[in-house]
Amino acid sequence: MQNQKTCRTMVLLVAGLIPTLWSSVASAQLEEIIVTAERREADVQDVPVAVSAYNETLMEKLQIMETLDLVNVVPNLFGGNNTGLGTANMYYLRGQGNDESIATFDPPVGTYVDDVYVSRQNANNFAFFDVDRIEVLRGPQGTLFGRNTTGGAINVILKKPAAEMGGFVEAGFGSFNEFMVRGTVDLPVNDKFLTKFSAYSIQDDGWLENTVAGDDFNDKESFGLRADLRFLISDSVTWDMTVDYIDDSEANVFGAVSGSDRISTSTLTTGLPPVIFDFVNFLVTGNFTPVNLNPKSDYGNETESLSVVSNLQFPIGAGDANLIFGYRSLEQEFLLNFPNAASDDFFWIDNAGQHDQLTAEFKYNISLFDDRVDLVTGVFLMDEDNETDFADYLSGAFLLADRVIDNTTDGFAVYAQGDIAVGEKGTLTLGIRYTDEEKKIGLSDNTGNGVITTAGLIAAGVPTSQDEQIVTPRVAYSYDFSDQVMAYASATRGFKSGGWNARGTSPDAFQPFGPETLWSYEAGLRADYLGDRLRINATLFSTDLEDLQITSATPSGAFLTTNGGGLDVTGLELEITA
Repeated sequence: MQNQKTCRTMVLLVAGLIPTLWSSVASAQLEEIIVTAERREADVQDVPVAVSAYNETLMEKLQIMETLDLVNVVPNLFGGNNTGLGTANMYYLRGQGNDESIATFDPPVGTYVDDVYVSRQNANNFAFFDVDRIEVLRGPQGTLFGRNTTGGAINVILKKPAAEMGGFVEAGFGSFNEFMVRGTVDLPVNDKFLTKFSAYSIQDDGWLENTVAGDDFNDKESFGLRADLRFLISDSVTWDMTVDYIDDSEANVFGAVSGSDRISTSTLTTGLPPVIFDFVNFLVTGNFTPVNLNPKSDYGNETESLSVVSNLQFPIGAGDANLIFGYRSLEQEFLLNFPNAASDDFFWIDNAGQHDQLTAEFKYNISLFDDRVDLVTGVFLMDEDNETDFADYLSGAFLLADRVIDNTTDGFAVYAQGDIAVGEKGTLTLGIRYTDEEKKIGLSDNTGNGVITTAGLIAAGVPTSQDEQIVTPRVAYSYDFSDQVMAYASATRGFKSGGWNARGTSPDAFQPFGPETLWSYEAGLRADYLGDRLRINATLFSTDLEDLQITSATPSGAFLTTNGGGLDVTGLELEITA
């Protein structure tokens, strides 16, 4: 009898809650997310671009803690850590990707932080702290974002200082004794000068047991500091400055499964041997000669990066201008083994790199003809200097290469894109970008045999500079069927820069490869239903790529890239959010 009373009471309680629950569901709505996918602010549902956007709330719900986590949520985005480097992500977006982190190769998925391009993928696995939103633009973005976005672009926008004092601190624990702590504090000096200070630290013990050294590797030790300053010079002039420093130590070497553990038998953890045979000299003279080694790095992978961004926004006439300067300095050292089926010491790399880039951009947004034309135009400059001192070893016994590579990129671009109202519900988008870039390379040989040098390349007929001029247009048409439903079609061109085969074991193998170019065609639907509680975004695309850059291994252990032909990719992307 008591059970029956309890059941009746529970039924009445649930019945009483149904109106409250339904009222809560009925009042719920998806948040509006403002993006800058077209280099100006707009609702993500109003832009004729295939873009996945995540604000702070979505990042927390989807557990997006670092950029690599995006592969779990973005349609057609695949990836992983590159060649044992836990700090480097290789992305494949709509079939476009790159598995080389050396500075003579450029990735086809561009990374941006606060509108500043990150040229090297060596340290693009950012740990997120105090991020406003992330935008992942799928497909080529050659008009507004430029070179090396044939696959797409990942745009990270950091939070700006708040007008009121506040902040947060959070901590977490995970597997392998992982401990994470991060926090931020907003400290406004006055109503014209706002500041924000952020920091994070992540550590764990590693998950790869090395049976030779008797220790665990692939551990993580990462920390970062950031200072944001905002000067509200007037009602229409704002100056934002950001300085951040990140020290990230993390390898991701493959290991064999042994029970519940992953193990490695590599001897490299104890350091390089003092003497090894020179394979390049064998190719030249037919004799194996021993060479003394000078290690460049300790076992593992560590990057140190410093970034400075200045963004001054001010009015010019009826429009708004941004003057954006970015400086990034990256130092990387790693000594890692790369196994094959026969040995954990099949291939070794000893690397010390210094990478510096400076970018400047002037961007101007204006609305014309009673707001029937929205125009964004700008000029972009880039100067990049890389010095990579690295050695490659085969089977723990042969030195394949030991050299210093100096390579530079000087780039200039001018772009314009306009959204033109057609009737009451249509919008025609026309855009174009002109890019002129020059790349140069120089070599010096650490072995003393003088084979792989700048003079050796010239003697072999290998060009030491590349100059490319290219135009990348875009045309799109969108139509608003209602306030909740929009459809669009577009055609966009993009290109990815060329480079050199930095791992060649002879001057003849150090051949250049040219840029990739592609056209991408899209048809998309952006729709919100049920009072903005259900969102369905669908994109049908087809890409036609020419001069595909593709890498293959040679019998000598070198990895050489050539323009291997074309690539056609067709697909359907579907995002449903409720």
